[in-house]
Amino acid sequence: MERQQTLRTKKQKQEPRKKRTSANILNHRTEGASLPGVEDKELIGEISKMKAITPYMVASRYDVRLSVAKNLLDSLQQRGLIQLMARNSNLKLYRFTG
Repeated sequence: MERQQTLRTKKQKQEPRKKRTSANILNHRTEGASLPGVEDKELIGEISKMKAITPYMVASRYDVRLSVAKNLLDSLQQRGLIQLMARNSNLKLYRFTG
């Protein structure tokens, strides 16, 4: 019983948690999601040097989330700069066509 009481007093002394609002969630999701635009020559130059391009390689090289890397590669594919070579349920493999 003493232990439960000490836990209750600790919880009461702590600061109350912030409520999650849609604005906070949106800011949390977009933090760290900045990547140079598709127009950026340096980005395209770095990707052109890769023999095989995967979302994981792009995400780890530029320190972004995997979803951001996937979106970037999809936009590059739509522009015709990279081509989808192989795909399965877990992985997409691209190559630079420039």
